[in-house]
Order: sequence, then C-alpha cells, then structure tokens
Amino acid sequence: VFTSGLLCNTGKIVLSQFFQGILFKIKNEIQETEEPFYLIERKYLGYTHMEISEIILKNWNFPEELVDVVAHYSNPEDAKIDPVLVSLVHIANTLAVISGIGIDIGGISIPLSKFALDKTGVSEKDIELYFTKLPELEAHIAELINQ
Repeated sequence: VFTSGLLCNTGKIVLSQFFQGILFKIKNEIQETEEPFYLIERKYLGYTHMEISEIILKNWNFPEELVDVVAHYSNPEDAKIDPVLVSLVHIANTLAVISGIGIDIGGISIPLSKFALDKTGVSEKDIELYFTKLPELEAHIAELINQ
C-alpha cells in the first residue's frame, strides 16, 4: 500500500515538469467548478495524470498490481486486479488531502468513494477516529523528525 501511495501521483510530477502553463489553467478552473480534477485534466490535455502514471509504470515494468493502483485510485470501482489495494490508496490519498497533510492541485475534488469504504470495511466512525487522533500523530511524527 505504501509504495502504491507513493507512485499514484507519478503522472502529476510529469505534468508539473512539462505542462506548467496548462496546470495553472486547470488549477484556476478547479477553483471555479466542482468538477473532479481528472475530468478537467482530460478537457485540457486529452488524458489524465492517472493515465500518464499507468503508461510510465508499464514502461518501467512495474508489477500490474501497482499499475492498477495508479490507473484507478481516483475511481476504485474501476480497479481490475486488486480493488481492495486500490481502495486503500484512494482512502489514504483522500484523507491526506482533506487533513491538509497532502498537497494536491486537485484539492478535494474527488469525494471519498462509498465503494472503497465498503470494500475495505472502513467506516465513518473509523474516519472520525482518524481525525481525532491526527493531532497526536502529527506531534509524534514531528518529535521523531526533530530527534
């Protein structure tokens, strides 16, 4: 799950290096609409960062399970190989962005998938607990970093 989470935005890294002007336009449109980031990407670029990630990981001969995650983490119901793994990355990514830990040009334009919650058994109560424990976790991480 950890490796999948690290790789899921490979396409965004590529886009940020080669399409900065277009990403600026996408960012502006995101602020004016409720449309998901990946749909706005497709409108401007003809493809999404997930599709770019999928192509890159395939070319680098990554395992199909990881390719499936980067291709579908925003839409876990479309996963073809391991819907649970894709769902876990979807939930982790969404919570990281919502909590402000993760930075994402798309912001919270993609809601938490009910499919992902059902597939993993994560409940609303679990999510509430995460946000309750988050300050404690952040303090502990800061402590570890500053040692």
